[in-house]
Amino acid sequence: MEPEKRSYPLVMAADYREGLYTVIYGMPNLPVSTGQEKSGGNGHNPSLLTFEGKTLEEIREVYDSSQEKYLDRSHLKVLILGESLTGREEWMKLLSRLREDPSVGEDIYVFQTEDIEKVMEQNGSMSSSLGEYILGIYENRPETERKKGISLRNVYGAMLESGEMIPLPEILADKGGIRILFTEEPADVSES
Repeated sequence: MEPEKRSYPLVMAADYREGLYTVIYGMPNLPVSTGQEKSGGNGHNPSLLTFEGKTLEEIREVYDSSQEKYLDRSHLKVLILGESLTGREEWMKLLSRLREDPSVGEDIYVFQTEDIEKVMEQNGSMSSSLGEYILGIYENRPETERKKGISLRNVYGAMLESGEMIPLPEILADKGGIRILFTEEPADVSES
């Protein structure tokens, strides 16, 4: 399938409330990234796709029946889980579903947040997509200041070993941007 017939989300957020999953895909906002953004607009964020359903299969069916492009999750950089999802068995269903998808890599950074909608609203409002922005927070630092992220591989390992969710860094929507509360302290540079 040709690349132009695919959607490539860089960030995915998921939550479970009142018997419904919510999944939000954050697409790269190419006009903002390339400097071709036009002024005006209706306040709608075209770089977000939001779906709700009783099951993850239902969400996939809604996507497939309503979107012209094939959903290619091979470019995902970040997975954000709502706090109400991480405290239930539904997170295991979501992770099992992601693990079955060969296009989803295990090097994706995983976070939690209280409000996935508020965090995902930041996608497209920055100079890069939310996924690229979060990667920059982790990777665009000197080695001695770099924080160690929690990957999907780490979460899968904990899921198989103990059946429990490991502590995840938290993302907060904060005054027109985001902030990450890390679960680990930075490396001690005096021990090198």
